[in-house]
Amino acid sequence: MRRRHRAIFFVCAAVSSSDNQLIIEDVIADSLTEAAQLFQEKFLLVPQEIKGPFYKKRKQIEEPPQIIRFSKEKKLAQYENWNVRAFILIEPEHYAYLIFLSRIDNKITSSIPKGTHIVPLSQLRLLDENKTETSESKKSQSNEFPESDQGNVAGSKTGTSFQDEGSIAN
Repeated sequence: MRRRHRAIFFVCAAVSSSDNQLIIEDVIADSLTEAAQLFQEKFLLVPQEIKGPFYKKRKQIEEPPQIIRFSKEKKLAQYENWNVRAFILIEPEHYAYLIFLSRIDNKITSSIPKGTHIVPLSQLRLLDENKTETSESKKSQSNEFPESDQGNVAGSKTGTSFQDEGSIAN
């Protein structure tokens, strides 16, 4: 599958000789000469200044804000070749919020998966915590939410708000 390239555009500017008005236009074109030609056709003026090429920023897919409520339960599990700490959720029911601990195959990767990961419990392979807990997962436990502080926690960039089982969403 071939990736679609981002749109290339140039910023063309000219001063109208009839009323001394500055005209600035973003022109989508593959080259500087094509941008000048398109600007001239549209405004009947030769652009005096052309800057570019510039690339349109890819649109970010924004997820609508989602209310999630944590239970007091957390488990070690495996998810897509990762050892994870799964915080079981009350809402949505039968889902877990994941914290990635380490790769199952000990493969070195540049970074852990980014973003908020809320997955159905059916996609997790739950582990026995006494037998499978590694030194890495013990280290990462210090970064987890303490039992007493599991309440309202500000969400990530996705606009998610977190609440414990006694809270009501606003």
